[in-house]
Amino acid sequence: MIKTEEALSLMQEALKILKRSGLVENDISLHEDMALLGETSPLDSISFITFLTELEDKVNEATNGDYSLVINDIHEFNL
Repeated sequence: MIKTEEALSLMQEALKILKRSGLVENDISLHEDMALLGETSPLDSISFITFLTELEDKVNEATNGDYSLVINDIHEFNL
């Protein structure tokens, strides 16, 4: 089981990968009220999907598991 602090750390690691790969220009530091999708997000659609796949990999490494992140519904999201 991953605790909140470890989950946030894994998310931050995934965001650092986006920076190193050039998908985002600036370092992104997570905070409690941060939107990862939508108008106020620092991520565009490609970097958001890449973030999810990187996070999935990090979770699987941390747990020695085989988990998938699934988004079933995105409310009030307009392209």
